[in-house]
This record gives sequence, structure tokens and C-alpha cells, in this order.
Amino acid sequence: MIKLNTQAKEQRINTNYLEALDKISKYAEEGHDLTEHIFPKDIYEEVRTKLGDHMKAFNIQFVWQSIGNMNSVAVGEGRLMRFKLLS
Repeated sequence: MIKLNTQAKEQRINTNYLEALDKISKYAEEGHDLTEHIFPKDIYEEVRTKLGDHMKAFNIQFVWQSIGNMNSVAVGEGRLMRFKLLS
């Protein structure tokens, strides 16, 4: 049972990572450097880390922009985060 829960969590992390990466890519192709995305609150840190690792692996300069004085803002069952491409 624990193995299934772990696999389900990893699958959710990968799904959200790929959705965010797709959104960032589409916005970049349209000339936008800022992407806002809502991550599920229980896995947002893992998804954020996975996205950061991906960008670093491809030497893509980026920052996670603060919203006010917060790294993320609660929105329903998720966390709104801002991702900004620097190059």
C-alpha cells in the first residue's frame, strides 16, 4: 500500500512538472518570460525543485519570482508561483 501511494505521488509530481514545463515553453515561444502556474499544495515544493533541476541541467537562466513578500500564494487547493526566464 505504501509503495502504491509513493508511486501515485511520484506520478502526480511528474504530471504537474510536465504541465508546468509545457506552459513555460508555450509562453516562451510566444515571447513571454513570465509564467504563473498553480501547483497542488501537497507537492508544490517537489515540482518546483524538479523544474529548477531541469532548467539548471539545460543552463536556462531563471528565477522564481516572489508575489508580494511571499514565494507562493495559496489559491484554493494549490500554490500560485511565478517562474521568470532571464535569458
